[in-house]
Amino acid sequence: MDTKNKFGKRIIGKWGKYTIFTVNDEIIRDSAEYAEEFSDYGLNLGKKGLSTLNFKFIPENEIWIAKSIKPSERNYIVSNALAYIRGIERGLNPGDSYDKAINKEKSVRTKDAINKLRIKKYKSSDKPTHKNIPKKVYVKKYGVIKDKEENVNVFIINGEAVRDLYKTDYVEGGHAYVYDWIPFDEIWIEKIVKQDEIPVIILHEFLERTLMKYKKFPYVRAHIAASKVEFEHRGIFNKKDALSLTRNIIINKLLRDIKY
Repeated sequence: MDTKNKFGKRIIGKWGKYTIFTVNDEIIRDSAEYAEEFSDYGLNLGKKGLSTLNFKFIPENEIWIAKSIKPSERNYIVSNALAYIRGIERGLNPGDSYDKAINKEKSVRTKDAINKLRIKKYKSSDKPTHKNIPKKVYVKKYGVIKDKEENVNVFIINGEAVRDLYKTDYVEGGHAYVYDWIPFDEIWIEKIVKQDEIPVIILHEFLERTLMKYKKFPYVRAHIAASKVEFEHRGIFNKKDALSLTRNIIINKLLRDIKY
């Protein structure tokens, strides 16, 4: 790859003064700890943007879309990004602009999902169990983390179906202590995550889940700790490591020297 284009930028369109590119999101997440927040898209609006969407390494007037997002979903992501920018330009604060963009994307996805998946959308208050989560959500079982306190099943899932049915901004991975529609004994990982990145995403989710469940950490604090540990283990953490995790390893080993 050309070092001047280390993120694999490829132009896919333009909107006004903005040029839209696909980029290699795994390479971005590997590049720096704060860059781990890059998921479905990113841009650079200076001090106006949310930290989870705003990245100083992205040139102004560019929108970067994760290459891992399937082409069938890119129109949703681009529409979301443009709606978010329009909100900021109209003077909305970043949080309100983000919420409006998400709600717009959600309404379009819901309509499309009814025809595409031929299943009804669950209400946000539902806590689906194995028997009533649509089969189209699950792709395959990746393995089981056998902790002394409990067994946690790791599933590879259809992220597009999850975004259509449950939460529009779901990306990469999740667990029940953040998303109440995921069964409590499961961790979900998107099928678009590359094989060599899956173990470290499991590490992030299991660590975050452990702190929220057993230490009663709020999400933001648990997420910060998980991101620090994830970045330290990128490129050196494999499937065997991921499925060998335990609460004891998390608390007494991986978090021992981490400030969070």
